[in-house]
Amino acid sequence: MEKSEEPLPTAIVPERAIDMATGRRYRKGELIWFRIDTIHPPADNGKGLPDLTHWPGLIANATEKRALETTSGIPDSLNGVLTAISGGKSGSTTTPTTNKRPVVIFEYSIRPLGFFASNGEVVKRPEEILPWQMGMALLGGNKGWDALGKEGTRVMRERVKADLNELKGKGLPVPTENADIDARWREKMAPRYAFNDMPKNWDTVAFRLGIAIKIGSATANSWAQTDKIDLVPGVEVNEEDKEAIESQRKTLFQGLWWGGERLWLEDMVRVRRHRVELPDTLGLPSPGAADRSVTFRIR
Repeated sequence: MEKSEEPLPTAIVPERAIDMATGRRYRKGELIWFRIDTIHPPADNGKGLPDLTHWPGLIANATEKRALETTSGIPDSLNGVLTAISGGKSGSTTTPTTNKRPVVIFEYSIRPLGFFASNGEVVKRPEEILPWQMGMALLGGNKGWDALGKEGTRVMRERVKADLNELKGKGLPVPTENADIDARWREKMAPRYAFNDMPKNWDTVAFRLGIAIKIGSATANSWAQTDKIDLVPGVEVNEEDKEAIESQRKTLFQGLWWGGERLWLEDMVRVRRHRVELPDTLGLPSPGAADRSVTFRIR
């Protein structure tokens, strides 16, 4: 039997193995938007505030479930066509066949951003979730985000001013120690209740959402490698990687946080660079591909 020229795969960490085996759409720790009941801004606000339809959060966990999906053998829209083809009488219909097939679905536990209780997760299906990168198409786009940021700042200033007036009215000193300031902040500005228990008055929602977007934006501007590949007993490493590690030419990792997205070795990614901006070692672009992004497999 001829020896395969393909290098052996590097032993993978459990979380990566689960992601690869299940093919779940969203991975633990990823930054996403989840659907909420629409919250409308005050009428005639004149500030360009958008309706609030989604909220930023982090995937805390994914639960695999099995369900029965209903499938129809003949959609109602095709009944008339099938009747005509079969020579049936005008007005007659063909009865659709209804079947059920087992499917695997995921439900995602999400930790909302914006100073909520750590045990106050919400559970959503995939159709209620969007990747963080789609956020600029939500909440009114750039103008909506700008309006929400200003609204959150307004609420914070008004509440700080009201708190200071309350302290002065009671003859109490203004906190100066960090611990006292933090306790006052938690009590007056950001009590840690569950997301579903959040008061639905506009000022509270706008303030919390402004903080959530700021946290999400800071996360999306960060990156880090994870799960360093080491030469330890019991770990299989292909010869090319082994030589690179031993010679200290490279430090290899199995995973990467890119903004709010979890990437692993062997993932397919699309590089948003013009083909002509990439190294010549990749070869010449095919006709019509010079101005398009390129799909790669992470190696």
